Amino acid sequence: MTDPAAGSFFDPAILANPYPLYAKLREDAPVFWFAPAQSWLLTRYADIVSILKDTHRFSSNRVQQILDSQVGEAQREAFSAFVRVASKWLFVLDPPDHTRIRNLVSRAFTPATVERTRSHAQAIVTELLDKVQPAGRMDVVADLAFPTAALVIARMLGAPDEDCPKFLPWSTDLGIFIGIAPPEADAARRAQRSLEEMVDYFKHLIALRRSDPRNDLMSKLIAAEDQGNILDEDELYATCILLLSAGHETTQNLIGNGLLLLLQHPEERQKLVRAPSLIKTAVDEMLRYEPPVQCFGRIAKEDIVLRGQTIKRGQHVLASFAAANRDPERFEQPEVFDITRADNPHLSFGYGIHFCPGSTLGRMEAQIVITEVLRRMPNIELESETLDWHAANLMLRGLKTFPVKF
Repeated sequence: MTDPAAGSFFDPAILANPYPLYAKLREDAPVFWFAPAQSWLLTRYADIVSILKDTHRFSSNRVQQILDSQVGEAQREAFSAFVRVASKWLFVLDPPDHTRIRNLVSRAFTPATVERTRSHAQAIVTELLDKVQPAGRMDVVADLAFPTAALVIARMLGAPDEDCPKFLPWSTDLGIFIGIAPPEADAARRAQRSLEEMVDYFKHLIALRRSDPRNDLMSKLIAAEDQGNILDEDELYATCILLLSAGHETTQNLIGNGLLLLLQHPEERQKLVRAPSLIKTAVDEMLRYEPPVQCFGRIAKEDIVLRGQTIKRGQHVLASFAAANRDPERFEQPEVFDITRADNPHLSFGYGIHFCPGSTLGRMEAQIVITEVLRRMPNIELESETLDWHAANLMLRGLKTFPVKF
């Protein structure tokens, strides 16, 4: 098969709707050499589940390979700075380091802990909607999705509310490091500056929490580090950066993508208006149909033959959650957006040992926001049919802006 995807992901029409391309790859080339990312792209559900649970033959520790295989000299310094931090992130670690850090982080995201955050999240959403309701319009991303997600995770970590405006540009810049192709040198240097600012920010906050511990996640992480052999200094601030960035950006995109789906599918929207109790299955269907995290990567530890293709030792594999979530071999009528879907084992939070520890929190925030918007703004509609998606990025999918009126 020729390479239809090499330039396609840079096409605005594909960026707006990549799913027909995923369907073609899933049917014609489910194990596909995707040259722009120097990676094998997998698009079938069964194949992706098999590699995500196979920690013996596939490694998550792939950050260094990005530097070695994809980065030119103009971007090398910036990517080297990124690798120093990102190589400590939970989702790119293999056991035993992954097990050690995950056990610690998971304590902060138990269902009981998340449930205690519900009233706090509800108050944030109420306040944000109170601000925009008199105007009759808002940007869902800037006025609701981002501040909700940022304030919730910031307060869990112990970061001040007033610092939240910094988080969006920082995270946007970090996203440059995980795009399809290396960014231009100027963009890479800007991203490096943002990363350095985040490191300095958390080093400062960590120093404050050492002298004044509180009942927040950062203080708990510091306490674990002080016990020795649990979390070192570099892992401490790297984990804080990951929790802040991933904790708000993915939830922000879930909220935006989910509300957009309801506006695009008025019958499903009316189902939810008539029966708000459907919100749990509705949010999971939003996650399946328009996942905020579109794919994750692995590295082959040995030569592996999959569907007639040889994945060589050391080669990068991209598991497309977005494609797998619409695989007709696993989902009935996968192209139908159905908020009552009961059998819905989507992969949008990953699978196996790297399943997202913040999944319960993200679901809860989206449930609160979407329920409140439909209750308070029953006539909400798009201001424009032209949607502004973030630049081509195989990993993350979300809108830059989302203007609506009500």
